[in-house]
Amino acid sequence: MTEENRHLNVTTEWEMSDSSWLEAELLLQGQAWRGAVSRYSYAAFHSARAALLSRGLEPATHVGLATCSHPKG
Repeated sequence: MTEENRHLNVTTEWEMSDSSWLEAELLLQGQAWRGAVSRYSYAAFHSARAALLSRGLEPATHVGLATCSHPKG
């Protein structure tokens, strides 16, 4: 991944996190508890992906977030 692609991906992940968070807030106001929890979970997922991508790590799945290690090289 090029530095430019990494920056774009980090920015995209943060935007997706923000969007999911705002959706969760709306669902929470409507007392749609399960939907809110789901959207908060996605917000956390995208935030974690952004953080790892910013360090050169590329998790592809939820499991990948938990098992991601720094690439050798």
